[in-house]
Amino acid sequence: DGQLRWFHDGDGQLRLETGVWHLSNPDADADAVVGVTLVPGQVPQLHLLADVKGDHIEHAGAYLPSRKMPTALTDWLQKALIGGRLTSGRFLYEGPVHIDPLRQQDRTFQMQFAVADAGLRFMPDWPALHGITGRVLVDGRRVYGRDLSGVIYDSHFSKTDFDVWDDDPGELPKLLVSAQVDGQAEDVSKLLHDSPLARDLPGELKDWQLSQGKVVGNLLLQLPLRHAPDVPPRVVVQ
Repeated sequence: DGQLRWFHDGDGQLRLETGVWHLSNPDADADAVVGVTLVPGQVPQLHLLADVKGDHIEHAGAYLPSRKMPTALTDWLQKALIGGRLTSGRFLYEGPVHIDPLRQQDRTFQMQFAVADAGLRFMPDWPALHGITGRVLVDGRRVYGRDLSGVIYDSHFSKTDFDVWDDDPGELPKLLVSAQVDGQAEDVSKLLHDSPLARDLPGELKDWQLSQGKVVGNLLLQLPLRHAPDVPPRVVVQ
């Protein structure tokens, strides 16, 4: 519900504006302000600011402006989020409704979400992360996670950042993850032997196992967002 106003000048320019609209469905609640400027012979301009919160972050992909985002990033977000709560979120779009994909500077497109008790699976066949708290940001063609904490297997991770970027035409989108891990030693073996990392382990590590004890360390992981046999993941564990 909310107001809708329109303005028309003598030169043919038409502007539509809303007051604060409140929108609600079983997935989320939102308050939004929208404006559209129509000028004959020009691409329409969209002005959108929305605050969102909800209990079903796994459905977030259905509400993403997929036509405004790179396909690889949209597909990844729709599959990576597997549960949790969106405690707060903000969406900003300012600029033409159509742009040259190589000229992201022609518009402002940003989303920021705070999540709690969320689930995330970076890639199929990779272990899922659970109980995640932190922030996720979308800025043009990039997705960031900042100051995330949660659980992988039976171990806790914290001070975790991830970056997904799709800036290079013709190149595979990339994912970079850095994390601090504190937990069970056997979880290191699971990560090395029960995930896609096993395909690229050096021969001397294929029989290496940790069956008991605790670990505290740092993890750096870089991999393409789509399966690419000729682009192995890069992993640094300390």
